Amino acid sequence: MLPDKLTLLFITKTQFQQMKVLKEIKDGAVSIKKLEDEMDLTKRQVRKIIQNLMNEYEESGFSKKYQTSLILDKDKLLCIPQLTDTEYLELINIFQERYFAESNLYQTLLYVLEKRKFSVSDIAKYLIYSESHVYKLLGKLKELFRLLKIDLRLTKINETLIELTGSESTIRMLHYLGIAVISKGNYWLFKTITQEEVNDLRLSINFDHYENLSPLGKKRINYLLAVGLISLKNGYQIDDLPLELVELGVTIYNEEIDACLDQLTVKKVMDAANSRNECIHFAFLSNYFAQDLHTKEEKEKLGRKLAELKKNSIVSSCKKLLMCMIEYFHIPETIFYRLLYYLTNKLVTIHHLELYKFMPIYHDALPKNNYGTYIERCIDKSLKSYQNQHSFNHIKNSFVQVVLGSLASNSLKSEHKVYVEFFNLPESKNIVENIITHYYNSKRIKIVESYHHADIVISDTHGYEDKELFYFKHILDKESWTRLGSYFNKIIVNTYKF
Repeated sequence: MLPDKLTLLFITKTQFQQMKVLKEIKDGAVSIKKLEDEMDLTKRQVRKIIQNLMNEYEESGFSKKYQTSLILDKDKLLCIPQLTDTEYLELINIFQERYFAESNLYQTLLYVLEKRKFSVSDIAKYLIYSESHVYKLLGKLKELFRLLKIDLRLTKINETLIELTGSESTIRMLHYLGIAVISKGNYWLFKTITQEEVNDLRLSINFDHYENLSPLGKKRINYLLAVGLISLKNGYQIDDLPLELVELGVTIYNEEIDACLDQLTVKKVMDAANSRNECIHFAFLSNYFAQDLHTKEEKEKLGRKLAELKKNSIVSSCKKLLMCMIEYFHIPETIFYRLLYYLTNKLVTIHHLELYKFMPIYHDALPKNNYGTYIERCIDKSLKSYQNQHSFNHIKNSFVQVVLGSLASNSLKSEHKVYVEFFNLPESKNIVENIITHYYNSKRIKIVESYHHADIVISDTHGYEDKELFYFKHILDKESWTRLGSYFNKIIVNTYKF
């Protein structure tokens, strides 16, 4: 999701406000008063925005496809019937893609990223605008680079030609994210390469687990390939990678890199001497953005290979962090090596390949307790060489989430013991017990036969003063089932040691 300040560079204020209204109808309705307060507008202004939105909603075809309507009541905007999660997200995406497709600045950005070298008259012809308007758009592009804090420049080569210059990795990252964040695949936004060309290259590389990816995961791979191919066709290559990165790439992505090398040289996109850097760069990015290109078992094996690299400082930093964690947490061997793979891939991609320039900072990612403090101390201690880098806080955010996710199963209280008893309909006991046993891991929620062993009692009556009681009305009561699911989920979340 783009920050509001960036979004407003690309779309109009009215479009931005209409998107805000759309996001508020997730639950089926939003009050006019709430919209007035949130957008600091009068009732009349809000109603005008809603009226424009309702017209566009009908024109979009979404209403017809799902038989839904936006209805402006006296004090509310209603969506009838309420949208499912799938419908809601599709609606948001339709409007986002549409607004950005209509954006002069967005089209200019994509043109500049694809062409790299261009004249003002080229853009004017492409967008059918005056050259004076194009100059304003290029000024906005410079403002975008400043807001993103990326060192990209529009450099004048001669009296007519301008070139986008800066780190090749940063330019490609901007190009990839500029497509991936806005489009979820409804439109092919590349102009100088076709989907068929990208599919041909992808099939020839033959990723082992490509078919296991979600539709979104597949599109990410295709977008990365498209960005790389366009750059190479224009004569722009990844800068020479440090030897340690090359060593890592060859160690863990050797098969992918070999297949990639074959295709780049066979298709004569570039010579073999420079293609290794390209393939290593692509391998790290593709495995970062599509994490299921390797199975967990494969990641464990790759982690073991990494552990053999005794003199690689990137691996050493990640191993040092894990050894620090072992002093406080139980980390099974399989998870240790899997974590070594994850952390190494993320450290390379975020810092060395410069993804950090586009990453948000989540200030609440680190738990505010002894466990969180210890994780933070381990990261600070193990990654000292990165502490003064702009990427460090982004690395820390990412590492915290990876570590927490991998250790979650070991950080929960072993089990909560549940005793089930019904007074009004004793036969309900077996039904409730069997459903709990079927849907919940017994290491977390365990049915017990002895009342004295229980922490929690599920019952339709009172009389359990020394136990935590969950009131279950009867087995035909849907609300009781819904509340029970929420209750157990809350218990599990609250028992994180973190």
